[in-house]
Amino acid sequence: MAVWRGTEEAEQPLCPGCGARRAAADGPCPACGMAAVRREEPHIRTRDLEPYTALLYIGRLFKVLSVLIAVALVGELVLGVGREGSGSLGAFLGEAVRLLALAGLLWAGGDIVRLMIAAGHDLRMSRILLGRIGTRLQRPPSSAPAPSQRDGRRAS
Repeated sequence: MAVWRGTEEAEQPLCPGCGARRAAADGPCPACGMAAVRREEPHIRTRDLEPYTALLYIGRLFKVLSVLIAVALVGELVLGVGREGSGSLGAFLGEAVRLLALAGLLWAGGDIVRLMIAAGHDLRMSRILLGRIGTRLQRPPSSAPAPSQRDGRRAS
């Protein structure tokens, strides 16, 4: 953790083992020789993540509908001004606000669907990593007595 001290000098990182200052966070500690602490990103295979294709298509549909509403709004403006002149702008503004609000809600719905997909991937990744951690934990030795059930019998 580098914290600025004064104007030019930065604080050196501390060793988690002995508390001595290290020259670099990625090098060994000069006092105790402890190796550098590596913080790697958890690796998840892409085949472990579910594709959520239906949600992806729904998100795309919302965004496409939003764009179609905006295009229809521009077309309505062009046709209204072309046929009735500038007298149609008053009625057009009321409808434009309503349609733009609907288009914005559809676009936001598409973004929320994408957010749901990302949250689903994060949840799946957490479950996979937790499962990996659980399998790496040491199991109690087989010579340990079996735990008792509530009624006093041994669990099998």
